[in-house]
Amino acid sequence: MATVTTTYITVNGILMQEIRGGTETYYTPDPLGNLTECRNSSGTRTYSAEYWPYGEIQMSTGENSSPWGFVGLLGYLTDTAAILYIRARYLTTQWVRWLTQDPLWPVERPYQYVRNNPTAFVDPAGLGKGFWDLIASCGTGLGNLFSDIMNGSAIDFKKIACDVGVPCALVIVDIIIDAYFGELGPLATCIAGAINGLIGSIFYNICNGDDPCKPGNSILCNLLNNLLNGLTGCLSNLLGSINLGLGSGVGAFYNWMTSTLQSRCKATEPGQGGLIPY
Repeated sequence: MATVTTTYITVNGILMQEIRGGTETYYTPDPLGNLTECRNSSGTRTYSAEYWPYGEIQMSTGENSSPWGFVGLLGYLTDTAAILYIRARYLTTQWVRWLTQDPLWPVERPYQYVRNNPTAFVDPAGLGKGFWDLIASCGTGLGNLFSDIMNGSAIDFKKIACDVGVPCALVIVDIIIDAYFGELGPLATCIAGAINGLIGSIFYNICNGDDPCKPGNSILCNLLNNLLNGLTGCLSNLLGSINLGLGSGVGAFYNWMTSTLQSRCKATEPGQGGLIPY
C-alpha cells in the first residue's frame, strides 16, 4: 500500500493550503477560522460550506476530503460528524458542550464552550476563552520584561508589577466573576467592570505616582470616577434593554456624575485661574 504524504501550509497560524500526494488544495477562511471554501490549483471551487453558530453544517456543496471544517483552519479537527478534537479535549456540536471538564476549572466553566458566544470567540487550545485573554493581557508586559533582560537593562520590579501584574489581575477578575456569576449575564459584566475600575484606579496611583486629581480627596475621586465608568455604563445598557427610558436615565446620570467629577478633579494650570478642586 502506497504511503501518501500530506503537507499543510499556514500563514500566521491559519491553515491556508494542503498538498496531498502532489495535489494542491487552497483553503478560504472566514474571520472565525471556519473553512468556507476549497479550491484546486486552477482556482476552481471544489467545496463550500456555511455553519450554524456552534459548528453544525448549515449547507454545503461539493466534497471536503480534509478533516477541517468548523474553525478547522485554526486546528479544530473533525473526528466524527458531530465531534471535534480541539487539542486539550473534545467538543460535541450536537450538545454544544465539551465532553470533558475544562482543565482550568474552577476559574473557567467546566463544560461551556466560549461562554456561549461562538460567533465572537474561539478556543483553539480547548482551555476556555479566559486562557487566551490571560495570554494576551500578560504577553505585552512579559515581552517588555524579556526585552529589558536581553538588553542588559536594570530590572525595575515596580515596573514589572505594573506592566505584567496589573493587566493580568484585571483579566483574572473577569475570569473569576464569569466563572461564578456568569449566569447573571450583563450584571456579571457590570460587577467585573466595577471591580476592575477600582483596581485600575488604585494601581494608577501606585504605578504612575501622578494623580490628575489634586489636592485633597484625589484617590477617592478617581475611585468614584472609575467605579462609575465600570458600573454605570453597562448598567444603563442592561436597564435599557428592559426599559428604554430607565436605561437612558441611568446613562444621563452617569454622564452628569463623570462630568462633575472630572471638572472637580481637574487641576488648573498655573496662572490659568478657574476652579481649584476641594
